[in-house]
Amino acid sequence: MNALIIVLKAIWIFVKVFCFGVFKVNNSLGWTWKKWMQGHTFRTTGQNSKTDIMAVPRYWVRAVKKIFDNRNLPVVHQEEMIYCQASSQEAQFSNYLKAVTGKDLKFLIYRDYTPHGMGILNKLLLFLLVSLVAIVLFISSFFAQHKSRLGLMLLQWVENVLLFNVCFRWGVQKLYFFGGYENDSCFTGLLARSMNVHLVTVPSANPIRNFYQQVVTDTFVITADFQNAEYEKYQHQWLCGHLEQWPFIEFSKLTPYLKGDKSTDKKAIGFLSRGAWLRKKRAVHAQNNNRDFEYEERCMNALRNFLKAHSSYTLVILPHPMECHKPELKQEAIAYYNDYFSGLKIVFYDKGLKSYQCFSDVDVTVTAISSANIERLYCGYKAVFAPLGAEMEFFSGSTLDNIVCRTEENFDKMLSDILSKNEEEFFQYYQLQPYRFDSIRTQR
Repeated sequence: MNALIIVLKAIWIFVKVFCFGVFKVNNSLGWTWKKWMQGHTFRTTGQNSKTDIMAVPRYWVRAVKKIFDNRNLPVVHQEEMIYCQASSQEAQFSNYLKAVTGKDLKFLIYRDYTPHGMGILNKLLLFLLVSLVAIVLFISSFFAQHKSRLGLMLLQWVENVLLFNVCFRWGVQKLYFFGGYENDSCFTGLLARSMNVHLVTVPSANPIRNFYQQVVTDTFVITADFQNAEYEKYQHQWLCGHLEQWPFIEFSKLTPYLKGDKSTDKKAIGFLSRGAWLRKKRAVHAQNNNRDFEYEERCMNALRNFLKAHSSYTLVILPHPMECHKPELKQEAIAYYNDYFSGLKIVFYDKGLKSYQCFSDVDVTVTAISSANIERLYCGYKAVFAPLGAEMEFFSGSTLDNIVCRTEENFDKMLSDILSKNEEEFFQYYQLQPYRFDSIRTQR
């Protein structure tokens, strides 16, 4: 097998997905198309992403640049490999895999930088096929509801071809996939099966409903207890041979921050922000038809009203990393929260620390929906989810749903009840022991 075979396999699978998906076939091809067209992606943003008629040509240019980028392919042989989005994630995922499985993988494959070492003939063939697909997608985009998704599909097709070319050249037989949240992950799964590469999809400790309603993989790793119940709900759109239970990805970094015997009675409430105000400003698509923004805004409003009635508490803003990415953004965020919570005791945690480094400084953290609360529970601290206005049950069938508040009417009571309990009482009353560090396995 060589790069030519990989290219032909990829185009054949793509044609089948495109043809069968249009007719909403209830199998892995239909699920792949559905996720590609409807699944969440962080890569199509902006006010005009849905209507941009030049989206396909723009993504075609990016795809061609990837094809002809002269990136040397190191001489490597490694039967197991990690595939993630960016080279900056190398330490995070390498350390996690070593902590869970004991395997120390020296080489990774990154979506943002994939060396492929293709010869000029294979590059030209890939260029011709991509150009042909681009013509089809460009014509189709005139009738599409979201034109940028079709353009992105073209680039993702090339990225997957380059990925499995590397897998073939390096002799990879098992691929640990840390990018399954992207909307092309089912296509990756189909191509992995055709290449006899065992795909292990490892999600974050977020609800499956957000990113994994459709799955094509060989092994899916459950990283949070509530995902077991979600799997039962969505497995009718899954092609998956095996489930495994691992700790969530960030567990090892939290060891220095596990709660000891020290009291956290600080008269302080932490707000774990997802930066809804900034995401809206940037026209970034959110989950649940952008209703995630509404959940956070209503959560903030309820929290503001609670603090007005309980003036002895200080509000500690634990910002999302995107709100502190640049000094000017941090200042804008500080001004936004100071204005929103005007007249209340408020502290903006801008010391350059991660939220988990500040867990002992607050009695409880409140968030609309953030996986940082999973980290807090793991460390042994109190937390509450408040996606106010949400109709779905994010953690349905799991005891984690016991600390989810969905209405303003219940917010004050739940938050007051949680504040009145110490940590041990909190974990017992809400049956949350499976999420605490002393109950989570660290080995397969």
